[in-house]
Amino acid sequence: MFAGLAVVLLRRSNIRLRHAAGLTVLYVLCNFLAAKLLFDFVKADGRHTLFDHPALAHFLEGGYWGWPIAFFPCVLVYPFAFRVPAARFYRVIALLLPPVFSVQKVACFLAGCCFGCETSVPWAVVFPDDSLCELAGVPIHPLQLYDALLPLGVLIVIVLADRVGGESTRPFLLPLMVGLYSLTRFGTEFLRPNRGNGALIISQWIELGAVLSAALLLGVGRKPWLYLLGKTESPRDLASHHDCAS
Repeated sequence: MFAGLAVVLLRRSNIRLRHAAGLTVLYVLCNFLAAKLLFDFVKADGRHTLFDHPALAHFLEGGYWGWPIAFFPCVLVYPFAFRVPAARFYRVIALLLPPVFSVQKVACFLAGCCFGCETSVPWAVVFPDDSLCELAGVPIHPLQLYDALLPLGVLIVIVLADRVGGESTRPFLLPLMVGLYSLTRFGTEFLRPNRGNGALIISQWIELGAVLSAALLLGVGRKPWLYLLGKTESPRDLASHHDCAS
């Protein structure tokens, strides 16, 4: 799905299709290698890590976390490393990721991982004993479905901003998407089980930082952001964006 959407969106943005292959490789590496390392050293407290168990069996055990933490910095650097028009490239990413996030969370729901806390709401779900849910047999929040539906709402906002604002908003679609998605995840993290004293967990600190960074960029950092994007744009592209920060 990621590769197919990347091909369609890059083609419509007049960006060479070889970058669809590059993005797909980056996506796979971040979802498996980077997410496995992050889980090993952040969520699993460093026990039984990939460095002391470099085998396929270690990946088949499950335990993946935080791939966007690795993916977004790579995406931000990508157009500067490969001389791709950044504004158009970031627009592709802003439209590409929300449906991918949604499908991933549907997969989590089917497996039973990334589950919510115990609840008595009418729409609570009960996972079977052979699922990955550690609260099998207990009514819990279908947190995976919340996290699957919310990115679709983010996608609607991005599509509307793209169509209504046109060229003037397109350089800012990626930070808008990152801010909105991080805000939704920050909220749903409160429905995780075993939160202890209720303090923010590490995921929420990262998401809060992303929300504040996106708000700062959209609020007061638009001109520096456009200047940065201009380093990869042709003179014709720059002419179409020169008024959007005013």
